[in-house]
Amino acid sequence: MDWAALGDEPIDLLRRSLMIDATNPPGNETAGVRFLADVLARDGIEYETHEAAPGGGRLRARLAGDG
Repeated sequence: MDWAALGDEPIDLLRRSLMIDATNPPGNETAGVRFLADVLARDGIEYETHEAAPGGGRLRARLAGDG
């Protein structure tokens, strides 16, 4: 296992997420939702998305626990 790469991944994800313009107002959460959806899909994590209003995206994901 490449532990250095595992440590770099959260930093890379944070940097990339901070570059997404989700300034509110007017709000553009959908851009952030798309970014997170791509990350979750790559890791095989199921999720749901919807838009409460134009640009107002929402994402929900659940991970199974062990009890």
